[in-house]
Amino acid sequence: LPDIPDVVETRVSNILVNVLIGCSLFLVPLLNLVPSALVPGLFLFLGINMMAGNAFLRRLLTTTRVVDPAALPAGDPVRLAGLRDAGAFTALQAGCLGVMWAIKMDKRTSLYFPLVIGSLMMVREWVVPRVVSKKGLEALDE
Repeated sequence: LPDIPDVVETRVSNILVNVLIGCSLFLVPLLNLVPSALVPGLFLFLGINMMAGNAFLRRLLTTTRVVDPAALPAGDPVRLAGLRDAGAFTALQAGCLGVMWAIKMDKRTSLYFPLVIGSLMMVREWVVPRVVSKKGLEALDE
């Protein structure tokens, strides 16, 4: 590690961020000018655009054969890892997502949601290497 003689901390950026957040309160009356039908359409547009770059959804479509794996570019992680590893990795992710969703939706267990998020680190360290090969994991680990 390089020898760092001194660190000077400035809080200018923190103060500036908080001042700008405070100034945004003055813009609340402008929200009344936005038509209420625009808001769901905006969120739909943002959601569809988000799906285009989502690696999980791309792998899900490829491993379920909705998208032809042969049509993938040469450097695509699914092609580099292989369909078996990509499918196992995606199934494991979908399972973890399902467990998190179920825990979050039940009022009796939603309190434990942060513990479930923490347990994902253990799943990544101990379960994923047993299910996915090292070569596949290197290709899929984004």
